[in-house]
Amino acid sequence: MLKYNDIAENFANKYNLMKTAGSDAHFPHEIGNAGIITENSDIVDAIRKKDLAMFGRKSFVLNHALTKSLILMRKI
Repeated sequence: MLKYNDIAENFANKYNLMKTAGSDAHFPHEIGNAGIITENSDIVDAIRKKDLAMFGRKSFVLNHALTKSLILMRKI
């Protein structure tokens, strides 16, 4: 089963689109784990020109478990 990121990557590859990255941090220690780097001061122009590089790493499984736990606790 494909996940959302896989579907987005396949779509970008199929249509030769620039891929970008961003953080979906749920906890302070996750901030800055992913993003883009460019020398261009205009981010939209950099994306259009494919003048950027991505960096990042996936969150630890424990972070996902903590997020799910917090969601469940808020429902109680």
